[in-house]
Amino acid sequence: PDAGTAVLRVRATRAETIRITVSGPAPSALSGNIAVIPASATILTVEALAADTLEVGGSVPVRAHVVDVYGNAAAGDTVEASVVAGVGGVVPGHP
Repeated sequence: PDAGTAVLRVRATRAETIRITVSGPAPSALSGNIAVIPASATILTVEALAADTLEVGGSVPVRAHVVDVYGNAAAGDTVEASVVAGVGGVVPGHP
């Protein structure tokens, strides 16, 4: 670094907008807005189903949640589902 320059590292774990204040012997200074975006998706969970029985021909919504290692929602990831026991199929849904 140049003389009079300090390099600091900031670690953010929540997806949000942050601002950083630096202070020292001179008056403090405030950064502009810094957008912290989610990390890569690492955890996939499924909400409990609304029912544990289903009438033939019926359907039940299944909701999945995708988050990064810090618990931030990882929007935009694709989640696929399939029936792994019994006979049935998955109908593409929407949020």
